[in-house]
Amino acid sequence: MKIEEFRKLRQEFDDHEEMLLEVKKTEYANDADRLINFKEASQMVGLTPEHYCFILIAKHFHAIRKAVLEDKYNWCWNAEFGEGIKQRIADARNYLLLLAALMEEEYEETHHSTT
Repeated sequence: MKIEEFRKLRQEFDDHEEMLLEVKKTEYANDADRLINFKEASQMVGLTPEHYCFILIAKHFHAIRKAVLEDKYNWCWNAEFGEGIKQRIADARNYLLLLAALMEEEYEETHHSTT
């Protein structure tokens, strides 16, 4: 892939990921806390928010892995019966960002409370 083609693909994913974060934020956010679902759901199952988020990331990676191994995927954002592989990849990248936010928050709370 040429450099310019890669730049266009990266921009396409950046644009869609930002839109998906907004559209899907009701799945994991409220008006006060972007990470509230991870915190509440993780308590219900006895995990840390980071562990819970990682499980959700693994779910996305599993779907991507299955599509790649079976060589059966729709290279699109929305397939006829659900998400295309582009959206699954974008969701995985967004969940990695949400994991980073959880880790950042934990780091800040840990290091600021001890100083």
